[in-house]
Amino acid sequence: MSDNNTTETTPERLRMLLIHDLAGQIIEMVSEPGHQSAIADAGSLIRKAATLFDGPLSGAPALSGFIADIGRSLAYAQTRKWPKQMTLSVSSIRSLLVAVLNGETVP
Repeated sequence: MSDNNTTETTPERLRMLLIHDLAGQIIEMVSEPGHQSAIADAGSLIRKAATLFDGPLSGAPALSGFIADIGRSLAYAQTRKWPKQMTLSVSSIRSLLVAVLNGETVP
């Protein structure tokens, strides 16, 4: 289903909104090391959303911004001595978002 303003279907829009929302929540949570399990849960949901539908993801500029923010958070984490598992989780989520942005198949 599509409208006159865009060629995106409703499921594609929902997928994009879900991924953007989760990525935004991760950006907010990374400042607190105590949010490790919530970050892992959000990453799992992003992976599921990324594999729901085939095709490129719309909203690339916003997603690129989230990827850059996550990269900055990882650099910050190195100075703050984050738990290694949290750093790996956030790094994995960043890689997943890059794959989604590039239209790659997410395992």
